[in-house]
Amino acid sequence: MSFKEYIEYVKQDMRRTYKDASSLEKKLDRTDIFRIYIIFILNTCGIIGVALMKENFPVPIFVAIGGISALILFDILRRVFTQDIAENMPNVFSTEQKKYGVPTHEFKCFINFIGNTHFRGFNCRVLIYSDIVIIKLGKNCLIIDSPAQIKISKVLFGYRCEFEKNSKYVQCNMNKKQAELLQHWQARWHLAQTNGDD
Repeated sequence: MSFKEYIEYVKQDMRRTYKDASSLEKKLDRTDIFRIYIIFILNTCGIIGVALMKENFPVPIFVAIGGISALILFDILRRVFTQDIAENMPNVFSTEQKKYGVPTHEFKCFINFIGNTHFRGFNCRVLIYSDIVIIKLGKNCLIIDSPAQIKISKVLFGYRCEFEKNSKYVQCNMNKKQAELLQHWQARWHLAQTNGDD
């Protein structure tokens, strides 16, 4: 991989992250906006209290304001992330697992993006069957049924794998062995299609 290609990947990821940040307002409903106002008011009251009372400001109130703010923010982000996962991984894994059974190969890898949302640090499972690949996170999954929906690229520290189907997008980091398993699946899929056409 050339340095120019690597820079292009970084630019793509930055555009994806920026697109998600700019669309965050559309993902928030009125309740979320109201909760953000509550956080702002609580923290403003806390700052005024500390400024007026200085070291006499009660520590439990300071901790309570921080705790309530953190809980509200966590709940808003959890809902937004859950919504992104559901949109980009629309299938229910338990249903698909019953349908397809035991995979030929299964491995864990790190997620970079689900849709436009940055999910760095989270793991997903990739299950390889004879005719499909399933990417699973929690109860949700994305079913890949064509090699054209998988793009594998060598990057500085491993492999970047992009799964894209019907505007659903998942990007993962993989090691060499994991990338090779997917490349073998792509080759077998093409071979099966060619033999089926004959």
